[in-house]
Amino acid sequence: MGIYEVLIMNKDLEKSILGEKVSEYDIQDLAIKQGMVTMAQDGIMKAAEGITSVQEVFRVIE
Repeated sequence: MGIYEVLIMNKDLEKSILGEKVSEYDIQDLAIKQGMVTMAQDGIMKAAEGITSVQEVFRVIE
């Protein structure tokens, strides 16, 4: 079982990255606003489904 985070590049992200200086946090915020599920969110959803434990999620994402 894996915990995943996939950043799908689109025109808004491309413009943001190429057009100005942005931090990784700015990119992540924009991606989340566009629907990206973070590793932490994916892990918590899997813990809620009983696939893994919350402790294991925190161990992996740190």
